[in-house]
Amino acid sequence: TLDNQTKSIVVNYLEKIPNGIDINEFGFNSKGGKNIMWAGRFIPEKGPDMVIKLAKITRRKAQLFGIIKDGFGEWFKQNLKNQIKTKADRSLISLHLNYERLRLVKYFQTSKLFLLPTFFEEAFPLVFLESLACGTPIVVFARGSAPEIIPDGKTGFLVNPSEDDVRGNWIVKKTGLSGLCEAVEKIYSMPDEKYKLMREACREHAAQNFSVETMTKKYLDTYKKISRLSF
Repeated sequence: TLDNQTKSIVVNYLEKIPNGIDINEFGFNSKGGKNIMWAGRFIPEKGPDMVIKLAKITRRKAQLFGIIKDGFGEWFKQNLKNQIKTKADRSLISLHLNYERLRLVKYFQTSKLFLLPTFFEEAFPLVFLESLACGTPIVVFARGSAPEIIPDGKTGFLVNPSEDDVRGNWIVKKTGLSGLCEAVEKIYSMPDEKYKLMREACREHAAQNFSVETMTKKYLDTYKKISRLSF
């Protein structure tokens, strides 16, 4: 028999079960659109300022959707709003505040790609699942759970954060902001048919791995495994 501490370890680590979303709430769009999309909290760790830098470098249009948390109002003003000053900047970059979650669906569906260059080890961002379900590929630093969620080259591109922080041998060899720019341009330069196949792969990956139904089944299967353990 197992002692209580061992029982706890067995239950906690028997299975890793990812979160799931209601796929039906995030309708698939096979065509996408022309803009880069970012969504989250307007804080430094989520990298919205890097999205603005990337848009200016690549001259690709970017839409950022977020909320301003207490204590970050001045940061938002100085590092985001004040970086969009000229008419040329405003033609490229737009900031949108306090959109409800489901209101973002149409933007996921009609964006070229979703970009979230996080600067911390994010556990499991639901926006990744929502973007994939709509068919929109993702470009992201290979931090946190990103490599577990996004198959490199199939549903987007993973980028190593820096030359001193290499997480894998990804398709994009440049790192940091330069790597993000390269990954973004890879998606924009895809022939229409190849890009459509990537969008289909995004939807299929989300449906097979991150639906509520898949999550529920994995929990039930895990409970069955636990019930068969001899304590």
